[in-house]
Amino acid sequence: MKDKPITTDIGRLTGWTRIEYEGTPVWIQPTVPDWFVPNLRADLILSELTSGAGLHEAAARYAARYGVDSAPAVTQAISLLKRIPQRPGAPLEPRHERLSLDGLREMWLHLTNRCNLRCTHCMFASSPEASLELKPEELQRVLKEGSDLGCNLLYATGGEPMIHEGFPLLCRFVADRPDTHLVTLTNALATHRLRPLLDDLPRNRFHFQVSLDGPAPVHDALRGAGTFERTRQSIGILQELGFPVALAMVVDHHSARHMEWLVEEAARLGVASVHYLWYFVKGHGSAASLPEIAEIGDGLDRARSLAKTLGVAIDNVEILRSQVLSLPGTRYDLTNAGWQSLAVGPDGQIYPTAALVLEPALACGHLSEGLEKIWRESEALDTLRRASVASGPDLASRPLSFLTGGGDPDHSYVADGCFVGADPWLELYERTALSVITEQAGPEEAVDRPAFRARMGERLEACSEEDALCAFTHSNCVLSLAEEDGHSLARSFYGAAAGTPNEEIMNPAGYENATETALPGSAVSRSYGCGSPVLDAGVGAGDTVLDLGCGAGIELCIAAEHAGPLGRVLGIDMLDEMLDLARKAAREMADRLGYENIELHNGLLEELPLPDDSVDIVISNCVINLTEDKRRTFEEIRRVLRPGGRLVVADVCCEEEPPLAVRYNEKLRGECIGGALLQGELLGLLEDVGFEGINILKRFPYRVVSGHRFYSLTYTASAPGKLVSRRGIYRGPFAAVLTDAGNLIPRGQTVELCLPQEGDDESVFLLDDEGAELLRPPQGLLSWAGTSKSAEATLYSHTLQE
Repeated sequence: MKDKPITTDIGRLTGWTRIEYEGTPVWIQPTVPDWFVPNLRADLILSELTSGAGLHEAAARYAARYGVDSAPAVTQAISLLKRIPQRPGAPLEPRHERLSLDGLREMWLHLTNRCNLRCTHCMFASSPEASLELKPEELQRVLKEGSDLGCNLLYATGGEPMIHEGFPLLCRFVADRPDTHLVTLTNALATHRLRPLLDDLPRNRFHFQVSLDGPAPVHDALRGAGTFERTRQSIGILQELGFPVALAMVVDHHSARHMEWLVEEAARLGVASVHYLWYFVKGHGSAASLPEIAEIGDGLDRARSLAKTLGVAIDNVEILRSQVLSLPGTRYDLTNAGWQSLAVGPDGQIYPTAALVLEPALACGHLSEGLEKIWRESEALDTLRRASVASGPDLASRPLSFLTGGGDPDHSYVADGCFVGADPWLELYERTALSVITEQAGPEEAVDRPAFRARMGERLEACSEEDALCAFTHSNCVLSLAEEDGHSLARSFYGAAAGTPNEEIMNPAGYENATETALPGSAVSRSYGCGSPVLDAGVGAGDTVLDLGCGAGIELCIAAEHAGPLGRVLGIDMLDEMLDLARKAAREMADRLGYENIELHNGLLEELPLPDDSVDIVISNCVINLTEDKRRTFEEIRRVLRPGGRLVVADVCCEEEPPLAVRYNEKLRGECIGGALLQGELLGLLEDVGFEGINILKRFPYRVVSGHRFYSLTYTASAPGKLVSRRGIYRGPFAAVLTDAGNLIPRGQTVELCLPQEGDDESVFLLDDEGAELLRPPQGLLSWAGTSKSAEATLYSHTLQE
């Protein structure tokens, strides 16, 4: 059967919007949502296509710009376009048509409108004279009813919550419930008076966000003379007691210039995170103090740069980063307010959010009516739940809406009386999202083909427990609540598997004949993976071998025997439990071999603790799918490989995009299923970061999950190295092969080929000076090409048929 020729249908690029941010092109799919950052070569092709050019016309313009021959230009354009999803995505549906009221997760308790300060920017006009306060019996009632509905996260606000007579009652309620947290938003000035109470509280479930609005002169001008120093002393008491503390700043026209200062102050005080409160023209807040978005954006950029250096997290950025660096198709549709979150006012009324407390039109009902009844039946809450990005501003004008969440309903309501579409800070969120994306992309690399610098889904920082097609944004007030990162799942999953062997992730590959020396039993019983890269890597005497995610050490032991006494075998794992098992196996293996060549390191694959150009072979068995950042992992592998060194990996892949329910499932991610890349995207990613000689060695069916098939794939790739010129003949079966660098190699003709020292492929004869066949190279035609610029050949017989 003949191949079906490629048609120009592949040249259609629909549904994507190009945005340029500080000179970097970012392509957005608004409705899915999805994004990628191309290099300049890829951006030229895509821009030509979206401006109306056909595939061959776009390729011709690219070829002219970069001096590429026409045939490889078309090939490269086709390869690029095959990696860009052309999917309509799930239909847009307002969130109230998809979601239901399953449980209440958090409550904001505006305990009192009384305050021990009289701040000039207070959005509730709180003061020492204010008398509106939640009654203790009302507080007790709402705590119990909220707990019955599943609420285990409480926020205490005001006014100043720590001066309310019910604050000790609230603290004791939380202390008695091991699954409940309390976040107190405070000026902290009452800390010294409450020290006996605080001293009895569990430290890990009580969090304090303390307001500091700038250096002493700025802070004192807003909050009162001497308050800056008193606040710092109170922060010291909270830290001395061992409570997590974050710093918060209301960003107005005056404090905007001090956003960097807050990061510096956090570092000085040993505080891990800061939070910026975007200004409300409400209460004492006036339009005259409203800062410009550009002013805040520039300040935030400077603060982010400094925070990265000082190791301080900015809550606003980190929560948005988790949304931008989620999986393609994940839609963030406004906040969880009204669905999972409610606010209780000092008047005993329920309100949608803390910022909208005391808004008369949004009073949802009094506590005496019953919390659940109000939550389910309030017209104001129903109106909020019906608000949706899907029914808000046109996504064509706001293509980042499902990434940013569409803005803050609080700000939108205060600005224009509606819950969606009027947030005055939406442009700031979009600017920050684009900054996160371009930061993830890094600098333009000198890759001599169209490539991607970053793609949505390559880095995933957290798993969503919600409906990913209709996820919520959440409060970013206190980052210290988040005790997990992108590696936490793998740590938990494989930490348990280190103690008790997990048969569900046992390696189907057998090691019975892998070595002449018996393998340690503890390593064999915990042989987790989906292949045997060490057996496919051709480890030779004297090689330096690196095993990524070495686990209990079975492949380290095999490599140790093949590398011999002059070789080095390095194992890296982030789990101490696995490293302990690997050390035991290494000692047993050294006793049996009569020499010791295994070294073990604790580390992350994204930050390998090894120098550049230090390793001959990198192997990994079903671990790269677990990493937080796959692109960064491959970049690190290339960095530590010596020129011409090779990577051999066994991991799980798929051919069609699985549903998000599979992608986000924590158990399936731990089993390397949820994080599996599409096979074509995996190979494309290797090309993006500069690997050569990419070759699939083995593939077999691995598992079927929810009707979706996954495969175990073993592949190899090489770091760029020195090539030598050899004569060879391509045997077939195709009419010709076309290398990515543009060399056409017809079947049956003798040609000069630039090859590495190693290669193995039955499709090629290598010839000596007299035209006789030499031994076949170990790596193969797909491991090298006919040019020193590229060492990958791609079969495109269909290109010739066009």
